[in-house]
Amino acid sequence: MSPPRNWIAVGNKLFFQMGKGNGSELWVSDGTAAGTKEVIDLAPGAQGQYQKGGLIDKPMVAFNGKVYFQGNTGVGGIELYCSDGTAVGTVKIGTGLYEPQNWIVYNNELFFNATDGSNDGLWKTDGTTPGTVKVAAVSFGSSVIFKNQIYFQNGIDLWKTDGTAPNTVHVMDSANVINGTTSNFLFTQYMKPLSVAPYFEMLYKKTDVTTSSTISYDHGNSASFVVLNDKMYQRGQNYPVAGISGLWVNDGTDAGTSLLFSASLMGLPYEFNGTLFFSNFSSAEGYELWSYVPGTNTGINQLTDEQSISVYPNPANTELQIMNYELQTEQPFMIFDVSGKLIRSEKTFSNRIDVSELTNGFYVLRLTANGKTQQQKFIVQH
Repeated sequence: MSPPRNWIAVGNKLFFQMGKGNGSELWVSDGTAAGTKEVIDLAPGAQGQYQKGGLIDKPMVAFNGKVYFQGNTGVGGIELYCSDGTAVGTVKIGTGLYEPQNWIVYNNELFFNATDGSNDGLWKTDGTTPGTVKVAAVSFGSSVIFKNQIYFQNGIDLWKTDGTAPNTVHVMDSANVINGTTSNFLFTQYMKPLSVAPYFEMLYKKTDVTTSSTISYDHGNSASFVVLNDKMYQRGQNYPVAGISGLWVNDGTDAGTSLLFSASLMGLPYEFNGTLFFSNFSSAEGYELWSYVPGTNTGINQLTDEQSISVYPNPANTELQIMNYELQTEQPFMIFDVSGKLIRSEKTFSNRIDVSELTNGFYVLRLTANGKTQQQKFIVQH
């Protein structure tokens, strides 16, 4: 059996990709065993085994009450499909349209990149074959909606579109990565090679639609930002000054770009209820959970210490794994919500705890073993 993956919620249905001896196919669940089933076997039998199933291991997207995905019957190639969760309601959209990906919903239409057999292009659909049309013969990479238009990567350049061919136009050169947006600016990043150490520098550009400019040389090294209160936060390092890394903030100006907290962050921060949570590492204490309340450096707090257990992933979706604690015998654990209310009290032999039934939010795991009680805060995000 192939593992379930590429989850996407559509209304009260959860779609995912999984295989039971027939490669990867589309499945749906209402949260019960009886309501969890394979929707359709697009590439059945030996054909399905050879093609590794009818679904390609790519992200899916929700649009107008259905799920859209890359499907393959073994004949004709990888094409655009949608499903309402039933076999009869799973259909191919468009003709001669291959490898759809990089989805974004805009003005009640689904935009994506696809090839018509020769070249990549920007396409859109209203969910019907007659309503599936090519917008422009440009590659459609990662994208964001900014000031009511789609900004997207075409190779290493930044383009924008309002969904029509005449208004699909070039914005600026050298935009390898779209970082994110505030209400006033869209940010991109690219790497400039150097002939001496450190052999590269990271340059950020911003645009307010009408003009663009280069800002903030070497502030950070992250592919994206977390936006909170119209400022963007990231994990980064100030090259070429070795060792100055941590949590950075950017408001769209050089003066407003600064290092808030020197640390060895792992991954992007996570915003929850107006607070940024992040993982910080030290050789003495290992990985720990920290938080930052924007507005003052005194808002940075260490939420755990060296006596606390470590959990992964955080945020968690279906399962929480205890990373630095070996259970020799059955031990009790408790889960509390953010108000301190006891949610669960059980015993476990395993270092893995099912959190799939917990609603999105902030929790505390408390574990007692070997005469010692330890705890860790974690976030559930489905």
